[in-house]
Amino acid sequence: MSSVSVPTQVLTILRSRKSTYYFYAFNALCLVWAVVSIEVILIWNHIQGVYTIRTTGQLIPFVIGVTSLLSLMQKISVGRASLARTEILMVSRRLICKWHALLNVALRL
Repeated sequence: MSSVSVPTQVLTILRSRKSTYYFYAFNALCLVWAVVSIEVILIWNHIQGVYTIRTTGQLIPFVIGVTSLLSLMQKISVGRASLARTEILMVSRRLICKWHALLNVALRL
């Protein structure tokens, strides 16, 4: 019997890099499916005048979409900067620990 619980194993699998790529691909596929299905409905029903941003019904979703995209891009850039900062701090800490150990050895001689 394994000492690791099933939810922990599932979380480990879901956090893997490969499953992250599958998740991104699935999200992109869902987005493409939604856009294509809406466009097909518009074409099949012969709806006209919805391909410009002159009306409020088109302008408001456009503004919300652009704002959401900019917010997402800002969060991604902040997240990457935070990750880089964390990696730099971890490397610096390791170097300080190594120098401290070397200094202790040198002082004992």
